[in-house]
Amino acid sequence: MSPKKEIRINKNVIIGIIACFFISFGLVFILQTFGTFSYQSENKKSSSYEYGADTVILIKYESQLGTIVTNYQFKDSRLGYQVKDMLPGEKFDNYHKKQPYYFKAALNEFGLILIIWGVLSIIIIVKNKIKFKLE
Repeated sequence: MSPKKEIRINKNVIIGIIACFFISFGLVFILQTFGTFSYQSENKKSSSYEYGADTVILIKYESQLGTIVTNYQFKDSRLGYQVKDMLPGEKFDNYHKKQPYYFKAALNEFGLILIIWGVLSIIIIVKNKIKFKLE
C-alpha cells in the first residue's frame, strides 16, 4: 500500500479566497447602486406631479446590469408612499429606503458574483504559488 499524499494549503490562501468572495459581492453591490427607480401610481394614466396625492402601487428598480427588482419581490410589498414622496429630496429619496432594492438586485446577479470570486481566487492562488522576480 502506498503512503498517503499530503496536500498543504497556506492559511493566507484560504483567508484570501474568503475575502475575495466578500470583495466580489461588494463590487456587484456597488454596481447595482447606479440603477434607476420608476414607479406606478393608482392613476394609471400619468405619474406626473399633479397627481401627488395618488398612492404608489409599484416601485421598480432597474440596475445597470439589467436586473429588475420590484416591491412585489419582498415579504412586505405594501409601500405607503404617495407620488409626492417619490420626488427628489422627499421621503423615498434616501439610501436607507433604496438599499433593499440594491441588495436584492445584487443577489439576483449571484452568477456574476461567483465569476468575479473565481477570477480573484485564481489570482490569489497563482500569486502565492508563483514567485515573480524582475532582474
